[in-house]
Amino acid sequence: YSLLDKISKVSRACTGMMIEIHGHTDSQGRNAVNKALSKQRALAVKQYLVKTGVARYFVKVVGHGEEKPISTNKTAKGRARNRRIEFNVKQVAK
Repeated sequence: YSLLDKISKVSRACTGMMIEIHGHTDSQGRNAVNKALSKQRALAVKQYLVKTGVARYFVKVVGHGEEKPISTNKTAKGRARNRRIEFNVKQVAK
């Protein structure tokens, strides 16, 4: 939560920025379930940020499921790395 608190603080200070929260999973299970799980993971982060004062309309969630691995899904360590959240920050068009 300390990282999310820092993101919240910076976000509230930087108006005009959109935060995209990208959820990811490993390849265990069905693709449709992983897609939903990754979106739920990203939504949980959004809900926390909104609770700490970030405007909900400046936060977008995306669930990728198992589509964008950063490591192998053949090992427990690799699968753990693939279960993650990533943030992208973009300036809102005026």
